[in-house]
Amino acid sequence: MQPVKFRAFDVVRYYRDFKNKTLLYCGRGHTDDRTVGNLTQTRSAVPLDVELWVKEYKDFVDLNIKYTAVMYNDGYDDLFKGLQPRFETIRFDCKHRRVIRRFKIGARSRFIDTPIDAADVPTIARVGLSQTIFSTLNGESNAGKHRRECQAVMSALRKAVVSRLEKYAGYPIKYTHHAINTRGTQFFGDDVLRRLILKTYAPDAPLNVVDTKLRNNTIMPHTWETYRAVFYDTQKGKSYIDAVEDKLVKQPSKAKRVAIMRDARYIEAIHIAEGLTDNKDYQDALMEAIRPYLGMEYLYRYLADYVANKSPRNALQFLARYEY
Repeated sequence: MQPVKFRAFDVVRYYRDFKNKTLLYCGRGHTDDRTVGNLTQTRSAVPLDVELWVKEYKDFVDLNIKYTAVMYNDGYDDLFKGLQPRFETIRFDCKHRRVIRRFKIGARSRFIDTPIDAADVPTIARVGLSQTIFSTLNGESNAGKHRRECQAVMSALRKAVVSRLEKYAGYPIKYTHHAINTRGTQFFGDDVLRRLILKTYAPDAPLNVVDTKLRNNTIMPHTWETYRAVFYDTQKGKSYIDAVEDKLVKQPSKAKRVAIMRDARYIEAIHIAEGLTDNKDYQDALMEAIRPYLGMEYLYRYLADYVANKSPRNALQFLARYEY
């Protein structure tokens, strides 16, 4: 397909220490210009002229972006245009169920490839590809002026990736459609990318894989650790539900399987319920009752004490009365 070409920003600003001193590139304007503000040293490049397109291969699909960039020089406290154009790609390898981030500067002959590790998939599904140039093409950029062209690019990407995933998975891939938003605060195709990355690693997984309160070490640690192991298995071809049950569910039941495939946050609810009682019926009931309160840091500790001093039935009655 033909690349979509547009100027990402008319003005690029760097606010020095949030004081009055401001560095500008691409001319001068007022605060209502299409600008990038609060440019930090960690963001090494901000795109100016952008080309965006999809390229299809037999087993994988590339989402390509080529751009010239504004750079920040900390030593000289200056903004300047990069001397060479840059080239980034998100490659969906549908045969091997993996996604690769590729990066090349100027005339460099080789890409720097960084496979997205299975352990990173939950994070990406929650926050998106925040470390790529796509995070800069947000609701403040000129991408919204090219809404139809950008929609065509993302639609082509979605169609190409899904068709190849279905070829190797052997079943229809559901829940990959999402409207392309050019008015939000993130990249206009961020939701599409997140869904496609998730589906590449686990084509049969539910969409809402992670909760916004998910943490690696505090709020929902069991869910996080389960996901790390689950995506390694699904990448090798195991179904999502089987991978979850192998890593978590002690006593499989129809209610648990249905819950897991409806909403992935039930993984944490099942973990808590199985720790409270060995009775399958109470486990299923507690799983449903606990779900609205997931994310409360001391939930399991409190319910465990409640069950130990009273009973699973009393815990259910308490949750039914409790107004979160």
